[in-house]
Amino acid sequence: MEKIKPHVAVEEEHWKTEHKLNASRIQRLNQVYTAVAQTNRIARHTKHAGELFDAVCRIAVEHGGMKMAWVGMNRPGSGRIDVIACHGTHLDYLDDLAVSVRSDVPEGLGPTGTALREGRAVLLQDFAVNPATQPWQARALQSGNWQASAAFPILRNGAPYAVLTLYHDEKNAFNELIVSLLNVMADDMGFALDAIDAEAERQTMLRELRNSEERYRLLLDLVPDQIWIAGPDGHLDYANQRALDYFGYSLEEMQGYGWQNIVHPDDFAGVLTTLSESLQTGKNFKGEYRIRHHSGEYRWCSARAHPVFDDDGHIKKWYGITTDITERKQAEERQRLTARIFDSTLEGIIVTDAACHIIEVNDAFIEITGYMREDVIGKTPRVWKSDHHRPEFYQAMWQAINTTGHWSGEIWNRRKDGMVYPEWITISAITDDNGKVSHYFGISSDITLLKQHEKQLEFMAHYDALTGIPNRVLLVDRMQLALARTRRENNLLAVCYLDLDGFKPVNDTWGHDVGDMVLIEIANRLSHSLRGGDTVARLGGDEFVILLLGIENADECYNSLNRLVSVIAQSIVLQGQLYTFTASIGVTLYPHDNEDPETLLRHADQAMYQAKKLGKNRYHIFDPTEDVLFKTHHDKISTIAQGLLDQQFELFYQPKVALAESRIVGAEALIRWRHPERGLLPPHDFLPLIENTELDIQVGEWVINTVLMQIERWRQEGLSLEISVNISANHLQSPGFVAKLQQKLALYPDLPPRQLQIEILETAALSDIAAVLGIIEACAAIGISFALDDFGTGYSSLAYLRRLPFNTLKIDKSFVRDMLINSDDRAIVQGVIALAATFNRVTVAEGVEIQALLSTLRDMGCDIAQGYGIAHPMPASDFVPWCRNFRI
Repeated sequence: MEKIKPHVAVEEEHWKTEHKLNASRIQRLNQVYTAVAQTNRIARHTKHAGELFDAVCRIAVEHGGMKMAWVGMNRPGSGRIDVIACHGTHLDYLDDLAVSVRSDVPEGLGPTGTALREGRAVLLQDFAVNPATQPWQARALQSGNWQASAAFPILRNGAPYAVLTLYHDEKNAFNELIVSLLNVMADDMGFALDAIDAEAERQTMLRELRNSEERYRLLLDLVPDQIWIAGPDGHLDYANQRALDYFGYSLEEMQGYGWQNIVHPDDFAGVLTTLSESLQTGKNFKGEYRIRHHSGEYRWCSARAHPVFDDDGHIKKWYGITTDITERKQAEERQRLTARIFDSTLEGIIVTDAACHIIEVNDAFIEITGYMREDVIGKTPRVWKSDHHRPEFYQAMWQAINTTGHWSGEIWNRRKDGMVYPEWITISAITDDNGKVSHYFGISSDITLLKQHEKQLEFMAHYDALTGIPNRVLLVDRMQLALARTRRENNLLAVCYLDLDGFKPVNDTWGHDVGDMVLIEIANRLSHSLRGGDTVARLGGDEFVILLLGIENADECYNSLNRLVSVIAQSIVLQGQLYTFTASIGVTLYPHDNEDPETLLRHADQAMYQAKKLGKNRYHIFDPTEDVLFKTHHDKISTIAQGLLDQQFELFYQPKVALAESRIVGAEALIRWRHPERGLLPPHDFLPLIENTELDIQVGEWVINTVLMQIERWRQEGLSLEISVNISANHLQSPGFVAKLQQKLALYPDLPPRQLQIEILETAALSDIAAVLGIIEACAAIGISFALDDFGTGYSSLAYLRRLPFNTLKIDKSFVRDMLINSDDRAIVQGVIALAATFNRVTVAEGVEIQALLSTLRDMGCDIAQGYGIAHPMPASDFVPWCRNFRI
């Protein structure tokens, strides 16, 4: 093999070395490129200088091929450069590293101090031997053994701020291209610092702007008015908190909201006109109008707005201030209302100063007093003083005003024409802010008519409106005085309770007007027949009370009472005819009857009822024994009334049998009382107690209602019978009897009226045949039949039988019971049956106690029989089963 020539080998070796160096340079260049790129990215996003310096030092070492990198800054006032960021190997080299920015000390001649001081890049390609690094060479030899170093100033706002110092382990590591790249990296750091400063300045400005805006908003919110900004169309862009509170909206709701939406419809046209004038003239808008709160309530405001125009003369903004004047408007309205009240009230009003000099009066005062305004202004109210009151009256009045601030009362004053009149006046003291009286205010009303009305009311309260004589109220007062006088004079007082006999038909027949004429005439007669000290009073209706005072003995009382009975019995002309009335009078004598006024009246009332029972047209003196009986009777009636309320009464039914056909044709309803203590009571134990009372009518109504209900129930069960009920004469003649009966029947439209039969005692029918006849005929007209009960016991039966439209005659059981052994009774029964046949009446024999009577009665021609011999009265629940099993 041919040997290589020596010079060729040398060249080849040189080429390899050069190639290796080029590869190393390219690698370092790529590393620096990478570092620059990374630094650029970091610089564009970093927010803090310390974060930037730490990142660049790390990039220079990890990506730029440097062994160590650090950033230093001049410590103000010391000339020393301190390490503020570093990265790489042998960082202990930086511990207590002395580097200065000064040029007069060796520590300031190195690359770091020079670069920061002169603001240029400084390169040291041979760190170990360069005189500039002499202060740190020994430290470097022990630590990093740096071969090359470079320092690049970092500018901030165009001035050196910091310095980036780099160390490499190769000499001549910083060529021209790398240095230019590293200068770019230092520039990027400066750019980042400038960006940080710019952002900081921007943030500072934003903070200042926010602070300024906050102060502005705070000041606007503290302003007592509503401040707002609106666009050219009136839509709101801004409103302070006061405005938001005033309008009741949030800022978001207010923005874009137009004034047109909240102005009161009545004020809209005026606001629009004022707004147009402002736009045409460029002058400020001013107006007062009502706006609607978010709640819907309208409030008054005073608005002022300044229009701002652009260069073309077009409206750009409205800057406005609105003030709430609702209270002012309300105060003005109150003032106007007060003025209207002052001028239009019917009460007289005067206003004086603290010295009582009149400063104002209203029209009503002039109308009441007759004094004109000029007559009284500047004078005191003593002008119309009436001298009706004593000085003590006015002293007490002013003492009340000075003590309480006001006084109200009745006072008599004098009109301008001299007439004295009563008025009700209220005087009030008006004080200033210091509590000192500044004015007096008086309101007065003429109460002349009221006084007259009081007299009328007083008369009405004590006197009967119809007759003009004392009423119960005045009677009680008179009785108290009469009792005291009687005790003092040691004589007698007669308390007389008077009730007209048969007065009720007067109202029913001729009407209440005629009845009133009778009462007036009776009152006049009684008044004229009494002595001066006596009293006659009307309690109501046709009841009067008479007080006879100063009676010395019973004979004197009897004479007075006989005179009263005689006076009342005198004829009265009614409707062109003469009529005579009588009276029943009850009398009690004090102090024989030593009771209070109410008890005396009650005793006299009881005595009056006794007079009526004794035949009317008479007087009766109260007897204490009768009072005990009356109380007992009253208690029994109350017990019966309570029993009716508690549904303790029931009806038993006694069958009636047609003798010829031997079939059931009806039943008589008989009342029973299931007393909670005494058991089942027959009617004679309680009905006589309520005779001729209102309770008698109530019980009768209950009987009719119950029987109609029972008839309807049995009819629906297939049992159709005639049921008879006993009705008292008092009930039969009660007002509206026929009408009430028709109403009851109307409740059962399918029930034939003939199935209800009314039984009435013969004695009751004959006592008032005229009245009874009309009622019976009216009932017969609607289909009701009547039976004359206990026939044969009346003294005029035959005389009136033809006139009374009875369908049935019931033979009294007193004749039927003993007719088999008593020929007289048998003859009476036979006569009644014959008489009934003559007048085409049905006969019913009561009291059939034994079977033997049935055949005898049948043979005698009696139609129907009832009694224990057929069946006892039984409850309704037992009646239908009994009928199904009936055999005669």
